[in-house]
Amino acid sequence: MIRIANDRLTLELHPDRGAAVVSFAARLPHRPQPVPLFRSVSADTLTRDGAGAAAMFPMVPFANRLPDARLIGADGTVFEVPVNTDDPLPLHGTGWQQAWRVESTAPNRLVLVLAADGPAPGTAFSARLSFELTGNRLEIGQSVTNRSATACPMGMGLHPYVPRTDRTELRFQARDVWTEGGGHLPDAPADWPEPLDFRAGRPVDGTWRNNAYAGWAGQAEIRQPDLGYHLRMAASPIYGDLMLFVPTDGDCLALEPQTHTTGANDLTNPRADTMPMRSLAPGACLSGQVRLTVVPEDGVP
Repeated sequence: MIRIANDRLTLELHPDRGAAVVSFAARLPHRPQPVPLFRSVSADTLTRDGAGAAAMFPMVPFANRLPDARLIGADGTVFEVPVNTDDPLPLHGTGWQQAWRVESTAPNRLVLVLAADGPAPGTAFSARLSFELTGNRLEIGQSVTNRSATACPMGMGLHPYVPRTDRTELRFQARDVWTEGGGHLPDAPADWPEPLDFRAGRPVDGTWRNNAYAGWAGQAEIRQPDLGYHLRMAASPIYGDLMLFVPTDGDCLALEPQTHTTGANDLTNPRADTMPMRSLAPGACLSGQVRLTVVPEDGVP
């Protein structure tokens, strides 16, 4: 496990277990103990259950699930993608299931790299993750490069879990919200039903949620009054979709910035109300940054 820290923030992760974060915490004014910004997990839990049980893991070379276990390129080429869990569809790419190599490390900064030789085009890629702590901010850099010999759809995202209490609130803007359909895939755009409308801010209850927000504006705020802070998320424009996952009666939620809408894997028929995957030529790269800023509830920066 590797730990990076500054005088305000601490991040711990396991490079060899899918670059999985196990703890992200902050020291706040008037709080004697560090408070969790992500859910915390033990190393034993990570070993037993894998990176899916982590506080955060990377999604690469695609985010969430692929319909029909395939990618369809802009020219109609079909790339079959192996199922990688007990879910019937490929899930979250394969980066979270592989060991990453440490490229460089410093007290407040870490860079990880991965070279994956998949069994088919669309699964051969290289990826890079960087984590840097500056003051009350964590900046995460992410990239994916196509290592296949042919152009194919690719994408990426991050899957952070944050604590949820009865007073946790979300606020963010997006163009469309999608209902959940079969196979946990987006079904259809909805007319902003109240429980799914966080544009003006609202609490997150313990009802199951698994919804895509296409055309995400790249900003989100997670208010945690019981923990004494709010967490601001800001992402590069390449992250045009936000996925919200809330387990039933769970003590956490996932707010996932993605470069494409879950299931938008057919580049021959991109929908105007989704964010499609990108067609990356051999050697082409997709990159972006996600910034997380901690603001104490009393407003002290």
